[in-house]
Amino acid sequence: AIATDHAPHSDEDKEKGAAGMVGLETAFSVCYTKLCKEQGLELYLLEALMSRFPAAILGLENKGRIAVGADADLTLVDLDAAWTVDKDKLHSKSHNCPYHGTTLSGRVVLTIRGGRITYEA
Repeated sequence: AIATDHAPHSDEDKEKGAAGMVGLETAFSVCYTKLCKEQGLELYLLEALMSRFPAAILGLENKGRIAVGADADLTLVDLDAAWTVDKDKLHSKSHNCPYHGTTLSGRVVLTIRGGRITYEA
């Protein structure tokens, strides 16, 4: 399974020693670039590692799949989009990002949770 821990910290918190980094906003693109584009992992397996398998591990029967009766939690990505990470343009209150300045492939353009749009590029 591949997962992120969304626990953002402000720059002031980081200066005081709070652990962590921005990960949620870059997770798909980092994994798609590094695992699929560079290492040849099939996209369907990346999807399983980031969605179906974690849902199954946690026993979340209505998550991680597209099926009648399942929650409408979806992510739409543009696999052809290349983008350069700019820590100052990320939405998190944290700006601690090891990928700042890195060009990645695949960009999330829309997220839907429970049938409601929660992010749109």
